[in-house]
This record gives sequence, C-alpha cells and structure tokens, in this order.
Amino acid sequence: MNVRMDELGRVVIPAPVRDSLGLKKNSKLKMKIDETGTKLFIEKGQQELKLDYVSKVIVNSINNRFKYDCIVTNRDFIICTTQKYKNLNNEHISKEIIKNLESSAFFMKRVYSLHICENEVIRGNLYIFPIRENDDNVGALVVDYTSERYNHDFFEFIGDIIDY
Repeated sequence: MNVRMDELGRVVIPAPVRDSLGLKKNSKLKMKIDETGTKLFIEKGQQELKLDYVSKVIVNSINNRFKYDCIVTNRDFIICTTQKYKNLNNEHISKEIIKNLESSAFFMKRVYSLHICENEVIRGNLYIFPIRENDDNVGALVVDYTSERYNHDFFEFIGDIIDY
C-alpha cells in the first residue's frame, strides 16, 4: 500500500490499517528506522498493546469464571466486551466515564445505571473499576453481574488483576 507524505511531513495511515491494528485518535505509536536507513517501521505504542492484551484477558477471565458480562475502555473508546455488549465495541466512551477516569479519587463505584457511550445507557447491577498504570487511570472495567448470582470470590479475583 502506497501513501504520500504532505508538505508538513505528515502521513495518513489508511482507515483499513488503523482498524485492523485497533488504532484510535491519539493512539501512541513507536517509529524506528532499520539499520540500512531505508525502511521506517511504525508499531503500536506499548501502552496500547498492553491494554489491548490485558482487556481481552480480563474480559475472558471474568466471563469464564463468574459468567459476568463486562466492558473495558481506554480513555477514548470501548475496546473490549463480552458478547452481550459486542455492539458497543469501538464506540466513544461517555463524558460520565471520562469524568471518572480524570478523577484521582476514582477507585470503584457501584451503580445501577451507567451512560456508557453517547447513545447507550446500561442498567443492572454494575461495578466500575479503574485500570491503572503508573498511578494514571488508563481505562475502566465495567462489570455487569445482573444475570448471575453475586459471587464473594469476585473481589479477591478482581484485586489480583486490577489495582483498585
């Protein structure tokens, strides 16, 4: 695939490439030049790779062990969900979620209604946890245990995977 650099040195990464890599607005990228000085490599930044991988592990682990549905966000988008919420993948998160992520006091919330993205409110027995890295909230985990019995082991499990 050929792309053209503009007069300011900018290159647009085509939408199919961005989509396949899960790149969003403000995604961090790592650039390097090979030893011959003729090739430029662009990779997803470490934080995006880590959160993408960890979100899938978290969602699958919670769903498999406790049968709870869940959603993981970064600071901009919903990046991973269980089947119940698959229609929300890649949606912009709501101002309510952003406000929680910007608060250093955000550690866990129990809610019964959550404006998750611009046009979607989810209702049920919900917990919201921050996903932290280096004392920064880099995303949120929303756990919906409405359809299943509450399991006391859940908080021990969640404490092992998320610093809340």
